[in-house]
Amino acid sequence: MKNKFGWINMKRVLSSLGVVIAFLILVCMIVCGYKFYKSYTSIEGIKGEECIGKKRSPDSRYEAQAFRNNGGATSDYAVLVVLIDLKNGTEKNIFWDYHCDYVEMKWNSNNIIEINGIVLKVPDQVYDYRKNKSANKS
Repeated sequence: MKNKFGWINMKRVLSSLGVVIAFLILVCMIVCGYKFYKSYTSIEGIKGEECIGKKRSPDSRYEAQAFRNNGGATSDYAVLVVLIDLKNGTEKNIFWDYHCDYVEMKWNSNNIIEINGIVLKVPDQVYDYRKNKSANKS
């Protein structure tokens, strides 16, 4: 980095520093973009607010807990259903519906639950009103 006189070449230092800073900004943008994308394409980060119902599966392996989330003055209510595996204690958000403030849950079998007319095979299927793809309306 020193020139023939023993002085530090500031142009080269600033150029190298600029490349490093540009690289770090690019990495930050990629990480933030990925987190933003995941937050709008997954319901896993959503937390329930007001518990409005619970139902255990017939074999007592799972418990579905329903929550009403209040979006405030600018949004409508939404319903979140969290599936709890009582065998190992894991939780998974399986249902997210908007413009809804009630929930009707019914277990059709040990691993099939009907939530507001949406049939889900637990623990794998998830209903997200924004996607509306991975569930069957009864």
